[in-house]
Amino acid sequence: RSIELGLFGQIDPYARGVVRIEVGEEAEDGDREFKIDVPEAHLTLLTLPWSTQIKMGRMLNRFGMLNQIHEDDLPQTDRPNVLTRFLGPEGLIENGAELTWVAPLPFYLEALVGIFNGDNETAFGRGSLRAPLATTRVRTFFEIDDANAVQIGASAATGETTEKHRSTLVGADIKYKLV
Repeated sequence: RSIELGLFGQIDPYARGVVRIEVGEEAEDGDREFKIDVPEAHLTLLTLPWSTQIKMGRMLNRFGMLNQIHEDDLPQTDRPNVLTRFLGPEGLIENGAELTWVAPLPFYLEALVGIFNGDNETAFGRGSLRAPLATTRVRTFFEIDDANAVQIGASAATGETTEKHRSTLVGADIKYKLV
């Protein structure tokens, strides 16, 4: 059992912030313990030069379409098994920064690159900026007509698991929208 408090808002016309606090009860061997966690606390600078934005702090990494969505906001009951097995039960939550660029094209094209500490025990686990987790994501959105649209994306993440081993995850997603 848990409860979550989300604080978010526009700081000024150029920045927004998010802080999420979770309080949960854990039962282990008959003992009950309350745990307080901060899964997200980040600042986004919205209007940098060349159509870029930067997001800094602790965040759900934008690897794939569903990792960045909190469990209570998912379009299905549970987080998909493939995400849980590869990224952990809470998803890929990391400390670092993501730089996003929206291309000045006649259609929507977004590209992002992130550098994180790699402190995810399931996938990477080094927890150091000397051996960072690097992520990238590209996505586009096309309106077919007034009632149909398609979003297509591709993601990659790479980071060290031990001093001699590296993990690389690659994913693709497609979303069809019927209005």
